[in-house]
Amino acid sequence: MKRMLKMTIGMTLLLTILCSCGNGSGKHQLDLSQNTIDASSFSLEHGDLINVTKTDNNGVVVKAKIKPSYDNEATVNQNYYNIYHLIQDNGFDVCSEIQYWAVADMSNGSEEKVVSFTVNEDLIKKIKDGKVVANELGDYVDDLFLHQSLR
Repeated sequence: MKRMLKMTIGMTLLLTILCSCGNGSGKHQLDLSQNTIDASSFSLEHGDLINVTKTDNNGVVVKAKIKPSYDNEATVNQNYYNIYHLIQDNGFDVCSEIQYWAVADMSNGSEEKVVSFTVNEDLIKKIKDGKVVANELGDYVDDLFLHQSLR
């Protein structure tokens, strides 16, 4: 009986150690030392990640394809949640800047840019430190563009 208990405790400790190795989140972390970034290594909270392109200044351009939500504000806010998730859970806090572009299918069948904005290094740090929450990002991002259908 004691031997069985020791084996159970030993296996539990081993599993705990194995599960805690790596980045802890079970998600891929952004590595800017690479020349190309595999967008399929990441996911978004809302929509699909089309690509991630590294810029010369250790920044990235993130392009996403989104779908409309229940109202215009929620459609815009889902993009802020995407950026928040990338910074908090996927290591995008190493970026000097994040340029975010979202496209969507329009009612006429075309695909158009519907939201874009820039997250500067200071804001990235505030997001990572939990000083700015996702639904407040619209008050802090730079170069905010909203398609006329979302205004």
